[in-house]
Amino acid sequence: METYRLNSKLVDDSKEYLIQTTNDVSLGSISSEVYVDGLLADVVNLPHPEQIKPEEVLALVQTTHDEKKREIETLLKAYHEALESANAEMMYHMGLAFFYRRFYGEAQSLFTTAIGLNESYHEAYNLLGQTELALGNVEASSKAVRSAVELRPQYADYRNNFGEALMASMALKEAQQQFEKAIEINLYYSDAYFNLGLALIRQS
Repeated sequence: METYRLNSKLVDDSKEYLIQTTNDVSLGSISSEVYVDGLLADVVNLPHPEQIKPEEVLALVQTTHDEKKREIETLLKAYHEALESANAEMMYHMGLAFFYRRFYGEAQSLFTTAIGLNESYHEAYNLLGQTELALGNVEASSKAVRSAVELRPQYADYRNNFGEALMASMALKEAQQQFEKAIEINLYYSDAYFNLGLALIRQS
């Protein structure tokens, strides 16, 4: 069976979004990938029946590609609407959507703008910290999650995330303290135990 490949390019705020959809003959599936400025951000794999005609595969590739393109266009439209809304909560929830799709640049803008509107928005500080860490901005990550911890010191997740940011900056003793605090708050917090172990190993 022939391999079909479709490409579409979207440009928004000087960012390039490349949507690429292909069928994998060996796996019997269709893959739709989204690259943001050359970095893979989103992948969807859709299996199809083994017994299928080439023209049906081509139609599936086209349909899958068109749906993914519309989805990205809709997301980008919602991104701009959220930024223009002056609604911190809307920005936060849109930021979550972009974060989990690994569209980190958009998530960063949304969380930062939400915090500008509401300086006590601890959830936005926490997610901004995780976003900055995903972008490799370790110092900015520590600063953001530190703010979340200061606003809600009894949130174990914030302590654990702060510890991860500190560990990424090699502040291992401080990271250890945050993981220990997270465990004090939640004795069953497996991620914090795992991270504590990593921090101790790296100090040895």
